[in-house]
Amino acid sequence: MDYNDVRPQFKAVEAEQDEKELSAAENRQALLHPERIREITQYILSRFRQKTHRLNAGGKGFNAMFAVSSVDAAKCYYEAFKHNRQAACTR
Repeated sequence: MDYNDVRPQFKAVEAEQDEKELSAAENRQALLHPERIREITQYILSRFRQKTHRLNAGGKGFNAMFAVSSVDAAKCYYEAFKHNRQAACTR
């Protein structure tokens, strides 16, 4: 399993456990920050072929799972993946 290390500006939010220190709205806003999502999707796309072994014999389809906290988060990541893949194809 591989874990993505995010920017230092988001680490404190991800590690914060004290509910008094971090409201649910602040947490959601930080975790769905477009810059954070962009960096995570770029990281995943740059390592996708290596980590999913798609080039091995019979490597059709997908053998990876991507889980997020909500439908809203899934939509944000979907759009970011779509944008980053299109940008990569035009290079």
